[in-house]
Amino acid sequence: MRVDVSKDCMEARLTVPAAAGAEAAPELADVMRWLEASKVVHGICSDAIATALAQARALAEPVQDVVVAKGTVPEPGKDARIEFYFGRGPLAGSITKDGDRIDYHERGFLQSVNKGDLLARKIPATPGEPGRDVYGRTILPKPGKDVLLAAATAAVLSEDGLECRAASDGAAVVIGPGKVGVIEKYTVPGDVDLHTGNLEMKGALVIQGWVRAGFHVHATGDLMIGGGVEPSVIKTDANLAAEGAIVGGEQSRVACGGSLAAQFIENAHVYAGGDVEVRNGILNSQVTADGRVIATQGKGYIIGGTVRAAKGVEANELGSRGGSSHTVVDVGVDSVTRARLARMEHDCELYKRNRRKIAKTLAGLIEKAQAGKLLPPERQALARWVRYRREIESTRQNIAECWKRLATASAAVRVHKAVYEGATIFISGRRLDVRDDILTPGEFVLDTEKEQVAFHP
Repeated sequence: MRVDVSKDCMEARLTVPAAAGAEAAPELADVMRWLEASKVVHGICSDAIATALAQARALAEPVQDVVVAKGTVPEPGKDARIEFYFGRGPLAGSITKDGDRIDYHERGFLQSVNKGDLLARKIPATPGEPGRDVYGRTILPKPGKDVLLAAATAAVLSEDGLECRAASDGAAVVIGPGKVGVIEKYTVPGDVDLHTGNLEMKGALVIQGWVRAGFHVHATGDLMIGGGVEPSVIKTDANLAAEGAIVGGEQSRVACGGSLAAQFIENAHVYAGGDVEVRNGILNSQVTADGRVIATQGKGYIIGGTVRAAKGVEANELGSRGGSSHTVVDVGVDSVTRARLARMEHDCELYKRNRRKIAKTLAGLIEKAQAGKLLPPERQALARWVRYRREIESTRQNIAECWKRLATASAAVRVHKAVYEGATIFISGRRLDVRDDILTPGEFVLDTEKEQVAFHP
């Protein structure tokens, strides 16, 4: 018998001579001893040996180069990899909730994250599994390649270097290979359009171009727009400034938690938690500010629509010549108080519309109670109606007290040039309709003694 081992020692081949007789035929134990003498000890295949011996007996001729042992190939290690927990590039679009179409406005251009969010996790490289040759010697595997996970600005790496988390709110970005960070202020170099899709930013956002029609932009920090705003939905928790115009439509809304500044506002619905300042004017818009509304630069007009400001309005001109555009200016009430008053007044109005029916129901229940015929469910109903009537009376008192407090506010409407007929001025709920043009500077204030709005040149 002869055993030949390959150069890489990963395979052993056996040649079995022809058997001269049954007594001369080698047995399996003989071959095993022969392999052991040849130091082949790993990956031996007994079935292959038995088959070769049987062929040698049956054919009475040599059986050559039968593979009787194979080494175990080492398994290389897997390379380390980084799993990102945010999108790293704009999508073509997003499937809508109903699943029947693609919304090309939702592209995931910015990946907003909160402080503490997991940004990336490193899956370490594996060392691999060792192999063995037919002599039983260990063959070391090739280990997987390592990659580095690093934290950039506003990100923090775990002690073991395997996790990277956001250290602040912002937009997650990949700075370089394996380097992840969070930016608290992002700049869009052009327009918000189909290239960017809708934008949502946990932090400040700078848009160097325009916000085109039909798109949504939301930022938690300051929002700066280098162009203007077409009919769209804009929201920021902080300040908003637009170099151009804010032009609205039926479905468009612009809201900010701080102050708002723009070239002019036209046909728009605008809310600001602070002041609203325009460098030209406000035209046919619904503007609400919990601070002041100021339109004194450029033409400085407020024409058409309704402008509400808790702390006052200052403009060059109010209304339009000939009263062609009805202009309402309402000051002295902030948005929270206004909403609360609206709810209370709605409740009172609802009670007023149903007063006769309620009175009739109460009278019937009281009559039955006096006669001692009131059933338990009716007794509960009577208690509810009586409680409801008391709540309405309390609501009416709260409304009166609220307006009384508002009457002490110092909000005013100041005009630098003219107020045209057709304008309506509200101060803390008191109304004044302007019947004739007022072509002199002055201010509208609340005369607390007469409880009416007065104009002081």
